[in-house]
Amino acid sequence: MDEETKTLEERLRQLKGEDTTSSTATNNNNNNNNMGNNFTVPEGKLRIECRLYNFRGGAPPHRGYHYSNSITVEIDSTLTTTELLKEVKAKIDPNNGRDLSYYLLVKPLIGEEKTSALPKNEPLANVFNDSSKKLRVDIPMARGMVDVGTFGMMTTSPGADILLGKSDNISTQEISHLLSHFENATADGGRLQEFPEILNQEECDKICDYIERRFERAGVNAGEDFKITLQPNQMTELVSEEKGNNLFMLFDETCHEIILRRSISGGNFINFHTDKTLQTLNIPLNDSKSYKGGQLVYVKEDGLFYPERKTGSATLHTNKVLHGVTPVSDGVRYAMFLLYHGE
Repeated sequence: MDEETKTLEERLRQLKGEDTTSSTATNNNNNNNNMGNNFTVPEGKLRIECRLYNFRGGAPPHRGYHYSNSITVEIDSTLTTTELLKEVKAKIDPNNGRDLSYYLLVKPLIGEEKTSALPKNEPLANVFNDSSKKLRVDIPMARGMVDVGTFGMMTTSPGADILLGKSDNISTQEISHLLSHFENATADGGRLQEFPEILNQEECDKICDYIERRFERAGVNAGEDFKITLQPNQMTELVSEEKGNNLFMLFDETCHEIILRRSISGGNFINFHTDKTLQTLNIPLNDSKSYKGGQLVYVKEDGLFYPERKTGSATLHTNKVLHGVTPVSDGVRYAMFLLYHGE
């Protein structure tokens, strides 16, 4: 058993109220005193929040683990430790049963305290004394799945030659071959919808100004691909409440996250990928004539689709639609994304 899995199992034993001082600990809640804690897991369900990630090579700052959004699953709190571990893997394994290792172990999620580390002197059981608290387990994500891809120079990624302009016309056979590299992409492309104008010029200019102010405050750490993550209740900082509600209504239910983006030239592109989030609304905030490159490319069953990116227009796609972005070679590209993660 690797150390990460072993540590997770020990913490889950604590969660179950089992003795962690012995490697032969079993599911016996009478051992609670060995932890110095009389906590008993309440009956019902435990909510486990899982965050998926992938690893990107290359040079810093692009090299490293890049995280997507979290999903929450429920597991039965009455399971034994062994059953609990199996259930966790079964519930959160996005790679269809492949053996996965767990990273970053466990942190409490209490309200907005998503970055708070678990206090070292506090048994994990104490984290679960309130039904609003969750256990977070971080696991690798399925290949090709990200949210709002990252600009980079990944020349060996599937379809990179297309995004670099070396292959404009591709056959249906080549389309099928490209789709085969991505587990979640489908031949029919899922839902892809265009909207000619959902924000006017004044609204787009206001959001671009907001991004610039945040970019300037970030200073040298901002980077070439600058992103701002907002919650839906912060939409009124950008547009009117009425306009925000109209945007949210484009989804099946509601919006869960807003991402603003400022990308400058550098010759990097966003490799083909599918999104982890169920639906994504992509809104260009400045005209494509104000920068060179940066074309959004969708892969459809009958070929490639390059939507016309007029200021304030939008495309809405599901997580089964394969897409990428060509290199930005000059100027600044602004965009806003609204994400719907599902229930």
